[in-house]
Amino acid sequence: MKKQKTITKRQFESLPQEQQEKELKKMAKRANVRASLLEESGIINQAYYQAQDYNFEQGRLKNRFYEGTNYKTSSSIKDAFSALSNFLNDKKSTLGGIQSDVQNKVKDLIQKGQFDYDTLKGMSDKEILYASKEASRQANKQLKQLEKAGLTKFAYEVADHYNKETGRPKNRFYTGGKFNNDKDIKVHIQNVTHFLNSKTATHEGYKQIAIDRLDRFREKGIDIPKGKEKEFYDFLSSEQFKNLGKYADSNQIIETFVDARNAGIDAEMINREFIEFMNSDMTFDEVQEKLHVAKWNQGGLLH
Repeated sequence: MKKQKTITKRQFESLPQEQQEKELKKMAKRANVRASLLEESGIINQAYYQAQDYNFEQGRLKNRFYEGTNYKTSSSIKDAFSALSNFLNDKKSTLGGIQSDVQNKVKDLIQKGQFDYDTLKGMSDKEILYASKEASRQANKQLKQLEKAGLTKFAYEVADHYNKETGRPKNRFYTGGKFNNDKDIKVHIQNVTHFLNSKTATHEGYKQIAIDRLDRFREKGIDIPKGKEKEFYDFLSSEQFKNLGKYADSNQIIETFVDARNAGIDAEMINREFIEFMNSDMTFDEVQEKLHVAKWNQGGLLH
């Protein structure tokens, strides 16, 4: 269905008065449908107020344009056309135009890192739904990009936990408009916001955090060679590392792994020694000895 266009001022003025009055009647019916939809949606915006000011001046307490054809003067016809065309040409007099405006605002806030539930204050319930849908769509794009890059930890995992809790088998935020109550939509937007504002919600942020973390280890004297950063980061993110942390100091584990790899010991062999350590009475000093990275084996008193 084609969008109905509003007649231009020049076209309107070229019509005889009888035809102008008929045109105003058609325009008024369209405008009143829009005014009614805005009210039903709880959206009382500038477009609505401007129409209300005109109708109030005409003695109409309800914000509805005159749908008749009995105009007494050419001046009143001119004023009616001006008020009606202004309202009908204003994108914010339509729900579609309002939705587009909210979408652009949400995109801008997300780009600036300023989107959260508080930025929606003053919006109607309908506009908040539009904001929720757009923010969820943007978040889902980022989730898809993270999956493509194989970066499915940190912010991705937190989002996955929320989505599974709300019955969504795939890690995607709900983009619909059906919520049980105001609390549910608020919680939803807060979870979407938490994801969007997380550094690890983007490939670039994920990479920067990894670089910063690696640099901090290097500052502590842990020698992570260039080119082996991913291997080291994968080890830190592994279940093996988490489990080892229950039995030994994490810094000691990290140092042992890096020293062994720098000594040319295969990662698979290192992991085997770590597993044996967790499943036996072996001390971590003995693990270092077996891997030939114990400090007393590296130029100590016995050498």
